[in-house]
Amino acid sequence: MLRLLVPSDAEKGALGELRGRLERELTRHLKEAGLKAVAAVHGSAARGTWIAGDRDIDLFIVLDGGYGRDILPGVLDVVKAYVGEGWVEAYAEHPYIKAVVDGYDVDFVPCFRVDPGQGLTSATDRTPLHTAYVLEHLEEGTRDDVRRLKRFMKGVGVYGADLKVGGFSGYLCELLVIRFGSFEGVLEGATDWGRGEVFVLEGSPDVGALRRR
Repeated sequence: MLRLLVPSDAEKGALGELRGRLERELTRHLKEAGLKAVAAVHGSAARGTWIAGDRDIDLFIVLDGGYGRDILPGVLDVVKAYVGEGWVEAYAEHPYIKAVVDGYDVDFVPCFRVDPGQGLTSATDRTPLHTAYVLEHLEEGTRDDVRRLKRFMKGVGVYGADLKVGGFSGYLCELLVIRFGSFEGVLEGATDWGRGEVFVLEGSPDVGALRRR
C-alpha cells in the first residue's frame, strides 16, 4: 500500500525541475514588472508530503510587506502574461490564477510577506509560515505517515478543507502527525476526540478562547 503512495525518484525529479523553473521564471517576470516579490512553491509539494500521482502545485507570489491589496490586479496581470493562454481567474479570499503547466495543475496565489505574530493582509499570508513550521518540526521519517493519513481521510470522505467537504486540510494532517508522531498515533488519539477538540503543539494558549472561536 505504502509504495503506491510514495512518489518515485523520477516523479520527485520532474516536480523539482518544474518547481525550480516556475520559481525562477515568474520571479524574473515580477522583477521586470517593477514588483518586489518572489515566486515560491508551498503546500505539500514544498513540504514533501504529496501523494504519488498528485499533480498539483501551489505557487505563491510572496509580495513585499509594504504593499496593500490594491496591488493584486497588477500581480495577476503579470501571472496571466507569463502563463499565456489557458489561464482561469478563480476566487477564494482574493483572486488567484489557475493554469495547467506541463501537465500539472498550478494555482498562482498572491500573498504578502509577514513575520510570525504579525497581522495578516490576506488569509493566504500565513501559508509560507505553515511551510516553515512543518519543515522544521515534521521528522523526515514521518512524511509517509502524512501520506497514509491523507489517503485514509480521502477514503472515509473527510479530506479537504473546502466548503463542500469541511474536513481536514493537508496542513492539518501534517500537524496531527507532528503532534501524535505517526499515522497510527493519530488514529489512536482520535478515539478520544470530541466536538471542539483543541490540540496544543507548543506554548500555553487560552484553550477556552480557542474553543469559542
